[in-house]
Amino acid sequence: MLDEDIELDDEEEELEEFEEAPEISVNTEKRTDELRKQLEAIPTKGANFYMANSFYYEARDYEAAIKMYKAAIAEESDELIVAKSLYYMAESYVKLKELDDAIAVFEDLAKRLPDHYLASSAKRRIAALKEEMEITSNFGGGLENG
Repeated sequence: MLDEDIELDDEEEELEEFEEAPEISVNTEKRTDELRKQLEAIPTKGANFYMANSFYYEARDYEAAIKMYKAAIAEESDELIVAKSLYYMAESYVKLKELDDAIAVFEDLAKRLPDHYLASSAKRRIAALKEEMEITSNFGGGLENG
């Protein structure tokens, strides 16, 4: 009989623990929701940059990418993210065949971050784009005259 009493006591304790568990679960759920809301309120570092890259590489929506790169440049303090945002924003303008805008952004990058490794790439892109524009204008002019 004594063993049966011990088993019943154990079962009663387990039942009591089980009945208390939903309260713990509800409190945990509430706390999880609170933490999730707090985390969502914290801006994610580079979020605009990574969103812009999605538009650039995946969707090939260069106008949307430009808007997101601009937001990244305005909001970020990380030099690498700013430099990459400027560089890829300029490349987005190239994809849209807006070469004057592309050159202006590349020039901004070279001026703003002259020691960054992308500044030298930007300078090379400026030279190449200016050469391309000159060839295009000369070629276009030749067609009109011929």
